[in-house]
Amino acid sequence: MISETLRNIPIGTIAILTSLEGNPDFIRRLNEMGFLPGTKFKLLRRAPFGGPVEVSYGHTRIAFRPDASVTIHIHVLA
Repeated sequence: MISETLRNIPIGTIAILTSLEGNPDFIRRLNEMGFLPGTKFKLLRRAPFGGPVEVSYGHTRIAFRPDASVTIHIHVLA
């Protein structure tokens, strides 16, 4: 497994969320939506110019704008 961040992976990548660092309010909101460390997810889409990303995990899809003050660490599976 390779350690990466969400900003660096290509569309279609399957990964496991390992940690979130930065803005506690943004992290809390992601956690409330079930995007927790240990979650296996797939990156579905990324809007241009730093726009929202869409990820799917389980039976859930969420889209969010990656906050510049939050780093999402992952382990790439495929």
